[in-house]
Amino acid sequence: MTPDIAIIGGGLTGAVSALKAKEQGKEVLLVRMAWGATALGSGGFDVAGDILRIPGREWEDSLDIAKNIAEICRRTPQHPYSLVGEEIHPLIKNKGEWFFGLLREQGYEMKGSWEKNAVFPTALGTLRATAFSLGSLSNGNILEMKGARVLCLGISGLSDFNSGFLTRSLYEKLKGTPLEWKKAESGDLPLKGWIGSTKNPAGELSSQSAAMALDESDIFSSFVESVEKKTKGDGYSHILFPPVLGVSRWKENISALEKATGARCAEVFPLSPSIPGMRFQRVVDSLLGKTGINVIQGTVTGCTHNGRRVTGLRVIKQVTEEPLAAGSYILASGRFVGGGIKAYGRAFAEEIFGLSLISQETSMSTGVRVNPAMSPCDEAGGVLYGNLFCAGSVIGGYDPAHEMCGSGVALLTGVLAGENAVRNL
Repeated sequence: MTPDIAIIGGGLTGAVSALKAKEQGKEVLLVRMAWGATALGSGGFDVAGDILRIPGREWEDSLDIAKNIAEICRRTPQHPYSLVGEEIHPLIKNKGEWFFGLLREQGYEMKGSWEKNAVFPTALGTLRATAFSLGSLSNGNILEMKGARVLCLGISGLSDFNSGFLTRSLYEKLKGTPLEWKKAESGDLPLKGWIGSTKNPAGELSSQSAAMALDESDIFSSFVESVEKKTKGDGYSHILFPPVLGVSRWKENISALEKATGARCAEVFPLSPSIPGMRFQRVVDSLLGKTGINVIQGTVTGCTHNGRRVTGLRVIKQVTEEPLAAGSYILASGRFVGGGIKAYGRAFAEEIFGLSLISQETSMSTGVRVNPAMSPCDEAGGVLYGNLFCAGSVIGGYDPAHEMCGSGVALLTGVLAGENAVRNL
């Protein structure tokens, strides 16, 4: 079967494009090497971060998402938000509600607001603003923790989470502000029965190993008992955990911990690799499967074309190269992490289609040049391929880490690419 639309990319952007095209009755094939950067992500859904924040000023002064979007567009004329034009904030909200509705049908709730960012602690002891958070993180919004009695509770031997450092760092950041905590303490508890067990004979305790352990009912039951003993009678209002409270059973686990302690429990925002990111990717994969979108594992090495139309892709599946033809194509291969943009010293290249790039002062803004329809174009604005569309971080002109807009761009450009790819057929 020849699909109507072929999409290159395994993360959020490719999934959004695929879902939008499938919704309009088209046959869609998604090609990916592996999970994309989404599975490594923090668990936040960034639309426009605190770009207006002045160090030393209160957070409340910089959390308005519409104002942050407007400032991004003012500063960065080549940003995808700028290209799309006016009324960008309502447009993102509209596309986001569509996507979040699909996630809710899978039993997955994103918590937050399209109007105002929340602020969360990270495993590094920093604070980050984001519009929405994955469910396990949502109770950690510091804007709702004024005067809280907080316990940061780690797991013994888990090297990438230091509960003492986290507690000290967060307390000092909030001290003397309207959000200051009344009490902040730390501690660590072991995962009894996991180290050296038949499922973990090497005694490893990485984030992934700890999350797998807490999916085991006997390991988790013992952990809950330890947490209950540790917190009994201390009156904690909030307990912050490392982001490892199960791979599959995290909802049930958090509910059980809250019932046992009487406190609001949350994971802090993770380092990479990210267990919350893996959970989110699994939900997205489930959604793709239930929607009937075909996903194949392979590496796209190049294309064939006839003038300004792409006629096919060269795809390596295992060791065999196979041609893949479609009516329209979407490039959602990411930037450096996903492999969509290759770096050769100070030179950069998009190698599947040989597209023109925007190269700015910082390499983190380097990516494909596109027009408002998400079509790749040259410096003069001429469309390079009429049936190819780009989406997500493969597009240049913005820095998702600095502007904290990665999910918003993925969502908006993914939907637009999917819609325009269908119109092109």
